[in-house]
Amino acid sequence: MNKRGEVVEVVKERILDAALVEFALRGYEGATIRSIANRAKVNVAMISYYFRGKKGLYKAVLERHLDEFVSSLDNIPSDGIEGIKFFVRKHVEVLRKRGPLTSLVVMREIVFPSDTFLELKKNFYEVIVDKLSRVIRDAMDKGYIRALDLNFVAQFLIHLDFWFSFKFAELDEAILAERILEVFLKGVGS
Repeated sequence: MNKRGEVVEVVKERILDAALVEFALRGYEGATIRSIANRAKVNVAMISYYFRGKKGLYKAVLERHLDEFVSSLDNIPSDGIEGIKFFVRKHVEVLRKRGPLTSLVVMREIVFPSDTFLELKKNFYEVIVDKLSRVIRDAMDKGYIRALDLNFVAQFLIHLDFWFSFKFAELDEAILAERILEVFLKGVGS
């Protein structure tokens, strides 16, 4: 990448970081392109140029997290309990990379899904749930987890990750992952 390309990427990251803060604090409807541009210290026109407006920027904020997380699950172990531990560790690691505001934005989307999130659901969220469901099924088959609705159990773990990563942002990453696993396994374990 040449020097100009590097500068463009730095500016785009600054815009994405500023947008994450604004969307987390104000929601999609409350955040404005102007407030995001001011926070990023860029011209308003740059947001339209790089992201084609507010919706494109919001989509890019969500994709940045979801794409990174889906990619991190490529090597998820097939063994149920090891796969679940791997899932939680990777999810906490990715959530920690951007801070607790990512959890807040995605939790809002899970509860009140926007059209943008629904567009991304098939490419990202359903892939995540599918990968997690496979290891949960293995844990159920081996008797580590009670036989409950598979989708419910997968959603429960995903939501625990988001909630704990937001609520207990000060905890060490490894301790946080262990606490999530403890609560999860006590809740659905056999």
